[in-house]
Amino acid sequence: MFVATLAVLSAASFLPNARLWGLAPWAHFPLPVVIGTALFAVVGVWMSARAWFREPAGIPSRRTTATVTLISLAVTAVLFTVLRTKAHFLGDGYTALSLLAGNRPLIKSREIGESLLHVWVKNLSGLEGEPAALLSFRVLSIAAGVIFTGVLCWASARLFPKFNRRLVFVVGMLTGGYALLFFGYVENYSLFVASVGCYALVGLLVARNRLARGWLLIPASASVFFHVLGVTLIPSLVYLILAPTRAGQRMRRWNTSKWAALGIIMAIPALWALVYAWSTSTFFRYSLIAPLPDKFTVGGYTLLSGAHLLDIANLLVLLLPGAGLLILALIRAAASRSLSNRSAIFLIVLSISSAGAVFVFDPKLGMPRDWDLFSFAGVGPVALFYLLTLDESFKLRSGMRIAVAGLVLALVSLSGRVAMVNNPKILIARFKDYLTLDPLRDRNGPYLLLTYYEKQGDSTAVQQVRAEWQAAFPIKFRLERAMELKDAGKITEAGSMLEEIVREDPAYGNAWSNLGEITMRAQNWDSAMYCLNMAIGLNPFDAAAYSNRGVVRLYHGQPVEAVDDLEQALAIDPTKPAVLFNLASANRKLGRIKEAEEQIALMAAGPDLAAYERTRLFQWYAESRRTGPAVEQIRAILDMGMDTAYVARLVQPYPALRTALQKELAPRP
Repeated sequence: MFVATLAVLSAASFLPNARLWGLAPWAHFPLPVVIGTALFAVVGVWMSARAWFREPAGIPSRRTTATVTLISLAVTAVLFTVLRTKAHFLGDGYTALSLLAGNRPLIKSREIGESLLHVWVKNLSGLEGEPAALLSFRVLSIAAGVIFTGVLCWASARLFPKFNRRLVFVVGMLTGGYALLFFGYVENYSLFVASVGCYALVGLLVARNRLARGWLLIPASASVFFHVLGVTLIPSLVYLILAPTRAGQRMRRWNTSKWAALGIIMAIPALWALVYAWSTSTFFRYSLIAPLPDKFTVGGYTLLSGAHLLDIANLLVLLLPGAGLLILALIRAAASRSLSNRSAIFLIVLSISSAGAVFVFDPKLGMPRDWDLFSFAGVGPVALFYLLTLDESFKLRSGMRIAVAGLVLALVSLSGRVAMVNNPKILIARFKDYLTLDPLRDRNGPYLLLTYYEKQGDSTAVQQVRAEWQAAFPIKFRLERAMELKDAGKITEAGSMLEEIVREDPAYGNAWSNLGEITMRAQNWDSAMYCLNMAIGLNPFDAAAYSNRGVVRLYHGQPVEAVDDLEQALAIDPTKPAVLFNLASANRKLGRIKEAEEQIALMAAGPDLAAYERTRLFQWYAESRRTGPAVEQIRAILDMGMDTAYVARLVQPYPALRTALQKELAPRP
């Protein structure tokens, strides 16, 4: 099994364009590197067989354990820091950087804990902009890895009396595919994965009666705080709490019909919650993978489509390269009837509940890039693999050999991925592979390349990427043409083009957003609300869609809801003057005059305001009878070349302003 898996990992590295993204850690590396890595793996297993399989006598002292723990913390901290990621094309790294770099960083409710900590570290750094954001991501990423290492060393000393088994367990857990998140990775999931890892370790100690059950609540609560997907820990948490009780003992003796009845009872509230979320949240509705194809299905990607099933298999191998060895260990453990062990059941329940969430939630960027969000699901299987193979109570034949073989495979995979994120050239090549695997999901991916090359000052690469982008996604450039028509005031023509685009690609959120703006301008409020809800459901980070929906809600007489939308738009993009003006209007309707004036002041202080934005400021000041600021805006509009007759019509309703601007508005010869 080891040789077969190693051969697959090596061979898949020569097929970078195939849907084998989780099996190709060394893609785009030179042939000697791939072959050398495979030989290293074989030699590593052989040397380990000679050095580690001899069981040591005695149990390490507490002093030795503490020394090893300190050394482990120092080594991992150095490795995570020295080998930190140099480019951020995996996940949504560059977008996350830009969102955190602003003056009002976006706090995502579904990952509120980690988002708040990133803002805190950024503010604490004393830096500004993107350097501060990058430092924050790196500090928390590395800190998460070090914390996980500390808890891992502490737990392993209580789970395994023999030093060699502790060592394999610690290194094995630290080389699971999720560990890439600890190498200064730019995303909001490092602390979440670390907390899930700590939960699994504490759960093992609770299952072995080495800790009280109450300790489970600390890492479980932290997981939910860092990301809403932490709720997937609840089934395993309930199991460990009930297992030692009388009720739990009785449940172990239940027949199939009783378990089926319990399943139905538990399914009813879960189904109700699912239906409620589906009917009330557009975002939630489009967050799940459709069981059957519909008009919003992207590229035929459904629950049972070949692409999705392949992605799940790839993710499993990415997170646990020794997945085949785990299956072998499970078969042997089942044959010996040792899977009824409480610690094994706990990890199996944890693995199944995590995998269930991964299976049904839609990878918006495509699974090859969204692997980081779903990497938490690897903690359970990795822990289960090393528990079955290293814990002598399972009496697994050749367990230590299987564990070391799995560890070597994990090192082969993780080292290739760490090398990739430290080599921008290879990472970009891999990123382009991912764009070809999920072209519709990654239609905006080339923008990240454009931004990267622009910062590098590589104009040739910028032109090449733009040309390739236009050839691959002509619909995007049709959208840009529709936006140009909209900005030129050709609303009917732009609307017709946008309607064609959403008919052709109903999952194109940006097209829905622009169509919503056009219908809003035409005061078709219900149609505008529908389009903007679609846009936000498909892309919850569309500032323009939130802003325009806030305007629609103002006209619907819903100022409180309008403020919520406009504040969300401002959090996503604090630079948009229109959002500030709309938010000020909503706050004025709610009687929040101080907040409204503060937002108008921020808008007025912004650089490079357009003429129509200054016109809105003028009208605000004029209605507020603030002659001085109103005159300043009119003079600025005239300096921009605006027609004097048009400006005179703006000023006409305000006699005091007509007098103040008499000279500027005088007819010119």
